[in-house]
Amino acid sequence: MLSKQWRCCGGDAAGATAMLCEPWRCCVSRGDADTSFLAPQEEASNFELSIRVIEASNIHGTDVATKPDCYACLWIPTTLQEKKRTRTIWNNRNPVWDESFHFRIHSQIKNILELSLHDEDIGTKDDHLYTVSYDLANVTPDEPLLKTFYLNSECHEELQVEFTMVQVQKPGRSVRTNGVLVVRYCAAKMCFFPKKRLRAPSLPTLPSSVSPLPDLSPISPLPDLSPISPLPDLSPVSPLPDLSDLSPPRSL
Repeated sequence: MLSKQWRCCGGDAAGATAMLCEPWRCCVSRGDADTSFLAPQEEASNFELSIRVIEASNIHGTDVATKPDCYACLWIPTTLQEKKRTRTIWNNRNPVWDESFHFRIHSQIKNILELSLHDEDIGTKDDHLYTVSYDLANVTPDEPLLKTFYLNSECHEELQVEFTMVQVQKPGRSVRTNGVLVVRYCAAKMCFFPKKRLRAPSLPTLPSSVSPLPDLSPISPLPDLSPISPLPDLSPVSPLPDLSDLSPPRSL
C-alpha cells in the first residue's frame, strides 16, 4: 500500500507551491499555505539510460539433446515502456548479441531492471531460464558500468551487460514523488479543508399567493354544419341522341 506522505523534490516555483490532493482534502486556494511539514526540496532530473546486452556463456537449456536458442528480455516497470528483447541466437551455448536498448528514467524514482533469459521453441511455448533484478541506482551518470550477472554458479552460467547513463539537458521541473509515482507542480497555493458531507440542493417552493390557471370551460363549441344543403342531383340530364338511323354517305 502506497504512503500518502509525498516528498517534495525540485526547485521552488516562483510565487507558487504545489497542489496536493489526498482522498479527504482538496486544494483550491491561492492564499499563502504552511508547507513546513513537507520534506526538503531536492533537484529532480531525467536520464537517458542505455543498456547493452553483450553476451551469455555456458547456458544450458531445458532440452538435453539440443543446444539452447537464447534471447534476452528487458523491462523497467517505472518507465511505462513495453518489454524489449534481443534477437534469438540459434543452437548456441555462448550467444553474443551486442544489442543496445534505451530508456528514459527519472532520478527520484526507484528504477529496477528486470532482465530475463529465454530459450525459444518452435511450435511450443518458449522456456524461461533465468530472471535477474538490478537496482539502477548503482549506475553513476557519465560512467559506463560493465556488469556480469552470475545466473548459475554450479554450471558457470553468466550474462554480461553494460550500462551507460547520461543526464538529459532540460530545464528542471518541480515535482512531488513518493519514490514510485511522480506528480508535477501546479501553479496554485496549497490549502486544506476538512471533509464535508455533500447535501442535495432543495427544490424551491412556490408562494401561496400564486393564482391558479384560468378555467377554459365556458368557451363555445364549434358550430353545427348539418343544415347545409347537399349537392344537386344531375340525373335528369338528357342522354346523347342516337345516331344509328343516319344514312351512310354516298360514294363518288
